[in-house]
Amino acid sequence: MVSDKIVAHNGEYNTSVYLNQTVCSCWYWPINTNVLLNNSFEDEVTGASLSWVVNEPPGTAVSIAKVPSVVNSVYLYDNSTVNSAEISKTFASHSSTLNAEWRFKGETDLTNIRFQLRNGTTVATDVYVNAPGSLEANGAVMQKVNLGTWYTVKLVANPAASKYDLYVNDTVKASGIPFSSPVTSLDTIRFSTGVANKNSLYIDDVAIYGITPPTWASNKSLTYTSRNTNSISLSWSGVDDTTVTYYVYNGTSLSHTVAGATYATISGLSFNTNYDFTVQAADAFGNVSTDGPTLAVATTSSSSRSSGSSSSGGGVSADGSGTSTSVIVGADGSITRSQPS
Repeated sequence: MVSDKIVAHNGEYNTSVYLNQTVCSCWYWPINTNVLLNNSFEDEVTGASLSWVVNEPPGTAVSIAKVPSVVNSVYLYDNSTVNSAEISKTFASHSSTLNAEWRFKGETDLTNIRFQLRNGTTVATDVYVNAPGSLEANGAVMQKVNLGTWYTVKLVANPAASKYDLYVNDTVKASGIPFSSPVTSLDTIRFSTGVANKNSLYIDDVAIYGITPPTWASNKSLTYTSRNTNSISLSWSGVDDTTVTYYVYNGTSLSHTVAGATYATISGLSFNTNYDFTVQAADAFGNVSTDGPTLAVATTSSSSRSSGSSSSGGGVSADGSGTSTSVIVGADGSITRSQPS
């Protein structure tokens, strides 16, 4: 066991840090090319300085705090009416649409706290709390925010259009908000307290990610492995390590949601009926592909079971041949296929 350590912050306050060498928290994030930034601050040391770029002028301080409860967040303390505490983090420059999410909670006055996406020092999106205590963007009021309450904010920002959508607690508050200044890409996120206000603020779970959906390979496939009068079992090629969920569509209707597998059985179908199936892939952020494989296949007209037929990335016949096939069902239930010469 290691003794407590007192950490001073610009003479404004002290933090008592208790270290226990028998406890270790390990966190990981799956490899995903869509992820530009993901920081829950659990790998930071409580009471220590943040690994981001930090600006702590006189009367302000920034540190890692164990809030809420046993998890970490960033604490911005501001006891000045002429300065502000600021933190910022750069990420790989992104010119297409991206999502930026974070959680925040105010402990004292929230007036003029700001959340920004930038290109270098140029402000593109500027979300802040106004004097009456409401979240505001580009002069439009979004909603009232209360002290002591955690809020989740998400921006869907498109540099090409110089506009963004704003969500609070998964509810859209405004769409098509103009950028404060046009930029061709985004590469920095910044949080700050109010310059003329005494604030204290917690920031947590900051994530920035592109919204490019999973893409299927050119040799994608969707096949049926068995079928009978009222069900068809499907199997498909996987996409990549960014995919966490597959959506199976019967026509335009969602039939099955599949996680951790590349197969499904579609039941409750009608006998001797043609069906068109499509599979799409979704990543951890809900980005869904649009180029998934398709299959046209029919249920059988008797109780005999058919299996082992294939499909393609596009619509082909049920036997996978790419040509039309006549199916003749005998009185004994036997199936005979014939192709035109």
